[in-house]
This record gives sequence, structure tokens and C-alpha cells, in this order.
Amino acid sequence: MDPMIASRSDARLPQLDALRGLAALFVVFNHLTLAVPDEIRLAIQGDMLWSPEAWLNPWPWLRFTPFRLLVSNGAPVDLFFVLSGFVLALPVTPAAQPAFWSFLIKRVCRIYIPFATSILLVVCAYALIPTAPSAGASAWFNGKLHTPDLIEIVRHLAMIGAEGDARLNPVMWTLVHEMRVSLIMPLLFLAVRRFGAIPILIICTLVSIWVSMTGARFDTGNWQTTLHVLWMFSAGIALAYNRARISPHIARYGRTLFCSLVILALGLLSVPFSRIWGDFMIGIGATLLIALCLPNHRLSRGLQVPPLLWLGRISYSLYLVHFPILLFLIASGVASGPSLLLLVPILLGAELLYRAVEAPAQRLGGMLARQFQPAWVGPPESVGRVSGSGR
Repeated sequence: MDPMIASRSDARLPQLDALRGLAALFVVFNHLTLAVPDEIRLAIQGDMLWSPEAWLNPWPWLRFTPFRLLVSNGAPVDLFFVLSGFVLALPVTPAAQPAFWSFLIKRVCRIYIPFATSILLVVCAYALIPTAPSAGASAWFNGKLHTPDLIEIVRHLAMIGAEGDARLNPVMWTLVHEMRVSLIMPLLFLAVRRFGAIPILIICTLVSIWVSMTGARFDTGNWQTTLHVLWMFSAGIALAYNRARISPHIARYGRTLFCSLVILALGLLSVPFSRIWGDFMIGIGATLLIALCLPNHRLSRGLQVPPLLWLGRISYSLYLVHFPILLFLIASGVASGPSLLLLVPILLGAELLYRAVEAPAQRLGGMLARQFQPAWVGPPESVGRVSGSGR
């Protein structure tokens, strides 16, 4: 059998799509929470936590218990990075991997076209919709309002990732790193095929620890941050590369052990974010959770319900449009402040962007990639001769 056909036979893992959809939804919850005025969100703290009445309020639960995962920002982002590495590495085998140009064209169309569309839509919204700070929103949220100039728009579209170059859509800082890692992903594939997934994961982790100790900010587009998150992509690659051994092993776990590992993964994902160790704990939790979703277990089947699969399908569009929609609905006075009711227009906007832009962009990427041959490179000893031709 063609090795690439064999490698792709299990590439359809809808439960991971659902997991990505939940992660995107938690990012939406995070921004809804941050939009709530501080005097409400941070009112209960310190000695007040000992009062039973304090826990009748939802905010202590979302700040001081594992329920913080529902409104987390760090955990979903780290999960995105590990998932990207995993999904992109699914076709990779010891014998072959996607060709560089075919891979890159698909990634650019997949990431950049919807991203650029979202930025231009924000620019148009600023030009057409009168906005003003809202008394029902936080200072952080109101601080995102501004009028972009041409240079700022160009810098956003160029995905430079410099300080302040994410004001039109705060989530774009993660996409800067997605695009950069995409450029070197074929090299990671090649390294994994030649030296094994675990050595490459160890090297990337050591690099991440080293650059993290230099004090680079996690939410900026500098190259230190790209190197820091590289280990999460490599963790996903290692998991995908070894899934044929890992999945059957997990499938044999008893209910007690399996449930304990799920609780452990969720606990790690709930760890408060910090520069090095907190972030690594979250990334480990993300990797463990993805691994537990691989076999046809109760967890993976539970994720494959239609609403979650739909959420997974629109997850990238949801990630892109939720904050602009939230911002303009509140800043224009349509909504008096953050509310769960705003999920309705946010989800509708995500579905619209998916149908109008994201899905066509994916089809365009596939069509353009097919113009390049070969589609795959390999076996390993021939990569140096053919990898530049692509598909």
C-alpha cells in the first residue's frame, strides 16, 4: 500500500476539531469576562472569600477554582499550538512528508486570507460605525478603541508582530507565531523522520526554556516568543508521529486510570499562566488531553456531538471575529455591556466568515497546491533532491 494512503487512513479525528472549537469558545468567554468592569469582576478577594455569601457570586468561581478554565486565555492558546503541530504532522511517516511549497501554500491560504479579511472588516467598521467608550465595559476593553492609520493597517496585514501591532484584533499575536512556525514546519518534519520525534521535542523544549528565561513577553510577536512556543508544536508533532503506539495503549486503560488522567490534564490546563513553569504545565496538560482523545473512548465519542463538531468547523473564524463583533456591539451602543446574549451575533458572524471566506480560502489553497509536484517528498535519502520542487 502507498505509505501516504496508510498514514492518512486515521487522519480524520473529528473529536480534535471539537476540542479546538471548545478552546475557541473559551477564548470568547475570556474576552467577555475581561470586558466586565473591574469593580464587578474583581470585587471579591482576600478575606471576603471566607464569606459564604461571596460564593453566591460567579466571579470567585471563575477566578479561584478549576472553573477558571472556562474563561482562560493561556490554556486555549497553548492547546491551539499543540493541536496545530499534531494535525499538520498527521500525514508524516518515516518514508515521506508533505512537500514544502504545497504545505506552505495551503497554510498561507488557510491562515492569512481569513486573517487579512478580518483586519479589513475591522478597518471598515471603524470607518462606518460611530464608537465611544462604554460605561458598562472595563477600562481594558475601552482601551482597545482607536482609529487606525494607514501605516498601522499595513503593519497589521504584514503580520510583523511588533509591539502594538495587534490592536485591530488582539488575537492576531498567536497567528504571527503560527505563520512563522509554518515556515519551518517541513524542516521539523524532516528532523523528526531522521532523528525521531522525542529528541526533537527535547531540543525544542530546551530552546524554549532558554529563551523564556531571557524575559521575552509572551503576547508579543518577537522571535523569542516564537522559539518559546515551538516546543508546543513539536509536542503535537511527536504525539502525531507516535499515535499508532500511543492510542492503543491508552485504549487499554481502565476507567479509574483514564478518568484520573483526564482530571490531571484539566488540572494542568487550569494552572495560572506564568512565564516559564506555568506555561509548560499548561502545555503538558494540552498534550495529555489530546492524547486521551485519540482512542475511541467515551471522551472522544462525547466530543463528537453535532454542536461541538459545528463549533470545531467554525473555530478559526470564531477566533478571528469574536472580539471585533464584541467591541463594536458595545462601543456603538447596541449592547450596554458584555453579556452571554452576545454569543448569538458572535457565532452567526463566525459562521458567515467561515462560509464566505475561510472555506473558499481552504479550497483555493488546495487548488493552488495541486499545481506543484510532487505532493510529497521522500524517502528520507531523496528529500534533499526534490523537496524544493513542491506541489
